Amino acid sequence: MKRTAPGLSEKESPYPNGLLMVAISLAVSVYILWPFPDEPFFKLLTHHWFLHSFSVIFTIAVAQVWLIFIISDWLDEKYRWDKKFYHRILGQVLTGWIVPVAVSAFISWFWFRYLQADIHSIRYAYNRYMFKAIMDIAMILNLIYLACSIGWFLKMRLKEEEKELGKPSFADHLYLQIPDGKEEIKVQVNEIAYLCRQGKGTMLRAYDGRAFIFWESLDKLEKQLDPHHFSRVSRTYIITRKAVRSWQRQADRGIHLELEPKTALPVKISRDKAALVISWLKSEQKRKLSSSKSPGGYIE
Repeated sequence: MKRTAPGLSEKESPYPNGLLMVAISLAVSVYILWPFPDEPFFKLLTHHWFLHSFSVIFTIAVAQVWLIFIISDWLDEKYRWDKKFYHRILGQVLTGWIVPVAVSAFISWFWFRYLQADIHSIRYAYNRYMFKAIMDIAMILNLIYLACSIGWFLKMRLKEEEKELGKPSFADHLYLQIPDGKEEIKVQVNEIAYLCRQGKGTMLRAYDGRAFIFWESLDKLEKQLDPHHFSRVSRTYIITRKAVRSWQRQADRGIHLELEPKTALPVKISRDKAALVISWLKSEQKRKLSSSKSPGGYIE
């Protein structure tokens, strides 16, 4: 699995993969050495001085690509773009530039010392000091990685905004018409334990035990309630997870729910809907189903 940029969930990494990193290193190396001497390119490959020069710069570029990738990934975890934008930029400029430059300077010093070559030689540096080349490589790569990270963040943010706009909106409260037809009551949705059909009307029970009778049908109310918190478990009941005190399996493979506040009779769930209701009850992460001595389970 690819590493991901923190704060952006689900995602592939915003940064180039391994093969693309090598290609970037190659391109940066060519850029640093350009322009080449006025002779055929393949003839240059026969010159040891060119191969040595290209080898050290390519080695430095590869090292910097991986270093800056690791630093960029760490900075993404430490500083989210949406919370610490300027910290993220400053971290990339300082950490992402200074560390690779220092490591690369050591690599070039070791390489040229091992080859016993003059670091300022025109042949090895094409009139460019190696240290300047190192700084140029680091700056180019940091700009590439910054652009990747910012672009990915903006892309994910746009997707999240589009997703939010596409989400259906659900009511925070309900206006219910009581039977006399002269008054409406306002009930906060987060206070509702369950709703059930009662005669020709509907009854609402709150967690604190209050009960209201009104005319709106369960079919109409179901469309206004968030299905993550409310479930139409039968033709006569819409319930919340929090209202379920326990459930018991029946011989016909259906289940009975015991609700809180209590109902006169257990809520019967047919065998066709039993599996879906149990799955919905268990999907609440903050609640867990524990076994009991009784045939059913209890939600803590």
